[in-house]
Amino acid sequence: MRRFFSFALLVVLCLSTACAQAEAMDAIFDAVDALGAGDVSFATVGDLLCVTAKKEETVPRFGPAQLTYGLVFRSQTGERIGWDDLFADGGAAAQRLEETASAWLYDNAYGSFDNLSPMPRDNFVLGEGTLTVYYPVTQLSWLSGRQVGVRFFAYELEGLLREDVPLARGDSAQADEALSQALATGCLPGLPQNAVPGVSIAEADAAFGLVDVPDVQRDAAVYSFEAAEMGGVWLLSPPEQSNPDTAVANGIFARRIDFSGLCPGVSTQEECLAALRAPDATAAVVSTDGYDRLPEGETALWYGDAYALEMHFAGGLLYSVALFAR
Repeated sequence: MRRFFSFALLVVLCLSTACAQAEAMDAIFDAVDALGAGDVSFATVGDLLCVTAKKEETVPRFGPAQLTYGLVFRSQTGERIGWDDLFADGGAAAQRLEETASAWLYDNAYGSFDNLSPMPRDNFVLGEGTLTVYYPVTQLSWLSGRQVGVRFFAYELEGLLREDVPLARGDSAQADEALSQALATGCLPGLPQNAVPGVSIAEADAAFGLVDVPDVQRDAAVYSFEAAEMGGVWLLSPPEQSNPDTAVANGIFARRIDFSGLCPGVSTQEECLAALRAPDATAAVVSTDGYDRLPEGETALWYGDAYALEMHFAGGLLYSVALFAR
């Protein structure tokens, strides 16, 4: 196991630093080895090395559990990054993140372990413009036995991060290129590449953990998932395809996404339309109720050969981004 870690970390560190220090690598090996996890992945974010480790374990007073550990190190020194290394005020950050998590977590998913507070400060990992925090399984978990993880985008952390933390909102100057990529590939930026129109709900269940039966609305059956990267993101199928065993997704719908700097609840309609080419169609949404996927507002649509991208605006702000198979 240690030999495998050594090789993988050597590759990552050689790519991320001019000269890796043996002492730093030893400190990282020791921390990863102590977890006893067989599924370990590495990523660099700026000058930081991020480790995600997964394993299955029987937890006392809980039972069989699917556990994820996040570790962040300084690549040059092997120093472990803690909560207060990320935030100027760790307590204020925990409170804000707790409020954000409360707004987006599926509220019917928990069994006996459903304590959203306090926000854990010792199990997190950074990604490209994101922070993911994992709760202890005995505090907050899904009925499947998977601990709850919550991913936060950099735009949700603005005003909280220390200046040297390499997390930043995307660049809206690249938003039109992101639009072209989405229409060409069927993938929304920053979201899992296997959560796309055309994937079966059964496949998505295996990858992300289906929470429950779908919420059937007028224009779609809406599927929620357990995985942290699917928080505030749903797969859609035609409303008549409400059987998860046979349904196939024809769209992905995101209320939390950094679309190259265009962010729901933050970016104005004017900013979004200025950053993108003129939409191919627009529509007004009026007289909505609880069976409508979108609230009252305006929708802009862009068409590619195989996919269509939808941006919906409510109250002058970006509300959601969705991508559909045509």
